[in-house]
Amino acid sequence: MTQLIPFSFQSHQLRIVERDGEPWFVAKDVAAILEHSNHRMMLNMLDEDEKGVSIVYTPGGPQEMAIISESGLYHAIFLSRKPQAKAFRRWVTEEVLPAIRKTGGYQMDPDAIAIPKDEYIALLKAKMEILEKRQAIQPGPRAWTAEEDQKLLDLRRQGLGFTRIGYRLGRSSDSCKNRWRRLSRRHAELQGELFARGGAS
Repeated sequence: MTQLIPFSFQSHQLRIVERDGEPWFVAKDVAAILEHSNHRMMLNMLDEDEKGVSIVYTPGGPQEMAIISESGLYHAIFLSRKPQAKAFRRWVTEEVLPAIRKTGGYQMDPDAIAIPKDEYIALLKAKMEILEKRQAIQPGPRAWTAEEDQKLLDLRRQGLGFTRIGYRLGRSSDSCKNRWRRLSRRHAELQGELFARGGAS
């Protein structure tokens, strides 16, 4: 069972747990600080290796909690448009993680060489800059082509589900579902326009 390490940011709690000698952050706490109405929506934006689940000890007994890694935390902060995101990131890199390292809140590599706090903070900032650059160069969503639209329509007429369609088109099932809805709305609008023109003639 994992012990929680509590911190506080602007009246919001931030609980941290240890996993394999690294700090992981309770997703619900991070979501509250970044003003996500639902922490599961935030988790859906993160990569699979940036999130997990841990059984932690609480005053109410053992509880299963969703947690995110340090990389996942930076990813969530980078995706946030809230004004407090930048201050939150600075607080984590300059106060929380150095404090955990200093007090032994999570285990460091016993063979690692101790480094001054200023250098440690510089390393954390460099890690954040690398993540930001990596996110910045990621391509945006691929535009749908007319050929893909037609294939989507044909496959739906054949009764295929969105998961199988996504596999054939090289897209996610959610992307196919959203595109299908958009095409369906467009078709309904066109039918309405044609009906209106026919009635007016």
